[in-house]
Amino acid sequence: AGGERSGSCFMPKAPTPFTCKFPSSGSYGVVNGARQIGGFYVNPSISGKSGTIPFQYRVNGGGWINRNLVLNNPGQNYIDFGNGVRNFEFQFPRINGFPNVGATTNFKFNYDLDR
Repeated sequence: AGGERSGSCFMPKAPTPFTCKFPSSGSYGVVNGARQIGGFYVNPSISGKSGTIPFQYRVNGGGWINRNLVLNNPGQNYIDFGNGVRNFEFQFPRINGFPNVGATTNFKFNYDLDR
């Protein structure tokens, strides 16, 4: 679905409620006559942090699905959708206070189209 995209989001210090949602409005969808979206990857990084980060995504406007993504480790964070996905969105929510100090999450992502 085009070239790799980059993004970032600053999460203020806990306990301030905050969620970084992408795209900020609407959803990513099929383009150029594709049949469906096959899956996507997100490679997040936070300077000085390792481990995992809470992550949520949803497809076709359904409920949010929780997952943890591996920080600073490209190639570990691919999500395969299966069949029938026409659009999706994702977010980095504050779950259990993570991150508990103000931090900027940088990421790269892209998604696959099935023709």
